[in-house]
Amino acid sequence: MHDEIATPLAADLFIGLPIEQELKVAEVVGPRGPVATMPELAPAARMALENPIQDLLAPNKRAWRAAEIPSANGHASAMGLAKLYAALIGTDGAEGDSLLSPLGLQALRRPATGNGRTDMLMGTTDTWAMGMMLNPVSIYGPNPLAFGHSGWGGSFGCADPKLGIAVGYVCNQMGSEIMIDPRAVALCRAAIDCATGREQK
Repeated sequence: MHDEIATPLAADLFIGLPIEQELKVAEVVGPRGPVATMPELAPAARMALENPIQDLLAPNKRAWRAAEIPSANGHASAMGLAKLYAALIGTDGAEGDSLLSPLGLQALRRPATGNGRTDMLMGTTDTWAMGMMLNPVSIYGPNPLAFGHSGWGGSFGCADPKLGIAVGYVCNQMGSEIMIDPRAVALCRAAIDCATGREQK
């Protein structure tokens, strides 16, 4: 990440936060209201969320920030996330400006199951690709080709390859939604409105 992606992009992206970056990190604040519940969860999905009970404030500990857990504790600025997603799709659609070839981007976006399988946690169909969340419920704008990933609490990064838009958003005030944070939906809509010069319906 550091040598091949973050440094060439001049992006604030870390998996395992260096001690010298600690002063740039905002303390995580728990949700203002109760965390949304999903009473219809399958038993296996409920166990994944509740065993063990998740510590909302664990990211405030230095040991957590320093650990290298790519699936759980990446650290980034909003601009760092936006640069990463912009590099995934290419700034102007040219292969040389992208971290991925067109075939690589296509593979990145291919549903991991692709057979109409319903996600046990979210209740959506063909939601996940190779480390990315697809856009079946229009979290990342109206384009079904958009993709990204949302963090627990509301931070997210995403890209719309058709419009050439990349968005990064980080927050320390956690939201209470499990899946669709209204801040993400509103920010993506606003970014697309600005980029296209029209209001999305």
